[in-house]
Amino acid sequence: MHSCLGQRTSCAKRVNAVRVNENARTNVLRRTNSLRSRAVQTKASTNTDVKMLVQGLHLEITPAIDEYVRSKIGRACSHVDSRDIREVDVRCSARGGEGSKGGVEHKTEVTVLMTRGPTLHADGVGENLYATIDQCADIVTRSIRKHKEKHGGKGARHAAHDASPKEALLDAEDVDGDDVPPAA
Repeated sequence: MHSCLGQRTSCAKRVNAVRVNENARTNVLRRTNSLRSRAVQTKASTNTDVKMLVQGLHLEITPAIDEYVRSKIGRACSHVDSRDIREVDVRCSARGGEGSKGGVEHKTEVTVLMTRGPTLHADGVGENLYATIDQCADIVTRSIRKHKEKHGGKGARHAAHDASPKEALLDAEDVDGDDVPPAA
């Protein structure tokens, strides 16, 4: 019996050592993630059907900016069923300013991840952040419209594509009563 007890304690020591290593690894990950979160401020949406992630790099995402992004990009994505959009990632950044030549340049990047179909990208660059958000919203709207026109709306096949022209001629009823199709 003593040999089994000795094995159990050594096994328990190994399990505790593994737990300590895992805790150390997660602490390191927590520290690196907290350093990243200082550089990039992120706000995820929870109140809409579409998961929208708004991030700011060298730029604070104020409630006004967040509300503007959600209204403009949300309106652009409303042309598609919300089940077809997996996630919308919006990244706003600022560059330049007092310490460099020239003025502040704002950049907005929008990535729309679709469940079926392509991933849509839009970029807008300019001096005004709100104008770059408008540019991206317009690009997303045009891309969604192009995708819907190209693929037939909500995935429905059109009747014109279902039947070939030869089958349509053969299936058409003959008005004259004879079996000969009319001359073209």
